[in-house]
Amino acid sequence: MKLLLVDDEFFIRERVCRGIDWNSLGIAEYREAHDGLEALELMSGYRPDILLTDVRMPKMDGIALAEETVKRYPDCRVIFISGYSDTVCLKKAIALRAVGFVEKPIDMSELASVFTYAREEIFAERDKNSALEQINRLNRIKKEASLAQGLTKLETLESTLSEMPELSDAKRFVTVLARLTGDAAKLDPGVVSDMASSSFREYGAECLCAADSETLIIQLFDTKPILYSCLERGCGRFREYLTRSGADAVFGGGCTVSSLGDLPESYNTALKALDRCYYKRLGCIGAHGDYSAGVYDFKTFNISEFTELLTKDASDHAAFLLRGLICDIKRFDMTPSDCVKRFFYTLTQIIYSAAKKDDMPIFSDFSSDLDIWAHISALPFIDCLGDFVTQRVRRFFEMSRAEATDNAVVNRIIRFVKQNYANMDFGITMISDYMNLSPTYICHLFKDTTGNTLGNYLVNLRMKKAEEMIKDPHYKVKDVARMVGYRNGNYFSYQFKKHMGYSPSGKNESIWNTDD
Repeated sequence: MKLLLVDDEFFIRERVCRGIDWNSLGIAEYREAHDGLEALELMSGYRPDILLTDVRMPKMDGIALAEETVKRYPDCRVIFISGYSDTVCLKKAIALRAVGFVEKPIDMSELASVFTYAREEIFAERDKNSALEQINRLNRIKKEASLAQGLTKLETLESTLSEMPELSDAKRFVTVLARLTGDAAKLDPGVVSDMASSSFREYGAECLCAADSETLIIQLFDTKPILYSCLERGCGRFREYLTRSGADAVFGGGCTVSSLGDLPESYNTALKALDRCYYKRLGCIGAHGDYSAGVYDFKTFNISEFTELLTKDASDHAAFLLRGLICDIKRFDMTPSDCVKRFFYTLTQIIYSAAKKDDMPIFSDFSSDLDIWAHISALPFIDCLGDFVTQRVRRFFEMSRAEATDNAVVNRIIRFVKQNYANMDFGITMISDYMNLSPTYICHLFKDTTGNTLGNYLVNLRMKKAEEMIKDPHYKVKDVARMVGYRNGNYFSYQFKKHMGYSPSGKNESIWNTDD
């Protein structure tokens, strides 16, 4: 806080200045004047928080000075010092709402107490004003957001326009949408709106903003043909503000319209332009009409080939296929991003199913399919999506190779067994037909390579799967038996107890019913 001390007696000013610890009272700066006129001259550039003034002074007395000060700076607190305790001075001090009246000779402890009271009163008033300013700011932001959103739909347009008579002189309008990324969700929507407003107003355009955690609606308008010329600069400045807070954005600009009533059209074209940014990068501005024609036909992608590659040691081929898919889709950037996300989600389900058969935790960092879909939906660009799926494919093959033997033929047999162990008709004949090798050769090759018979490997795999399933009390033994390739629940129970050392029905006889 700042103090202005006014007294025509030099020694009194010196005594006050040296006799009080100003820092402890929160006074960071103080100045002196010897009469009211000099004090008023100082105030124009100094603007004190507290005025400490003598009452009796030449040229302009303290009462006149205080009256003028309160007119100019109503927040300034006044403290009088005087050697005269006449009633008139006291009444005027009260009328001016002075916080104190200290008689000469000055008691420094009394003066310090008055300063403390003045400081607390100032802080209380500032807190009150700050709260009111915050309420007014939130109300303004809320109203602007309501207006900005109301201009996007025909059904709310008429009622919104009735609240905006100040835009009657505007001749050009355009909607800009920003998709926020990074730490934008941590930012207050009001702060984001203020960032955007100041960014575009800096370049001459007026705007209304409506923000949430992901998308910002910016309605730009002006009487001059500057809207699109300021679009790139305004977006650039807005990004500067965002990046300081760990956030970023991409932008979609709609078509320019000459009437507020046509703003829903601008909004709809901005949505399409923003969707096209999915095929670009951070900071890009997708302008209306700035994209290629065409929608990608997902039927042209060979899902069967992709699925088949997961059964082979073909990591590079699978990654190449995904990169080619991304490049092809980018050429058709009118393809709705939601369609792209759904298609890649389908690919992740294929990877997930293949990994599950081989007990590979490819998606162990996700608790459910819904979490995988939520992650894919949140990825801001198609390149991010491609990287995510490609990374999961590479992890799949890395885990596959970690479990593999040195013999490529045996590795194919193992993968085939893991994919088909639940088939009740599965056996050496089916393996022989798939591998195009004789049953005898397959059995000898498998035993020589792994040290285990193919039959034992199949039974152990089935028992391992069954052990996981019996943890779910909703399954009956006969259901588990069929899910791991056994028609007869009793035979399955025999095999399970033989391999695991306990009966699958031992924990809950009422649930683990083996009746067929």
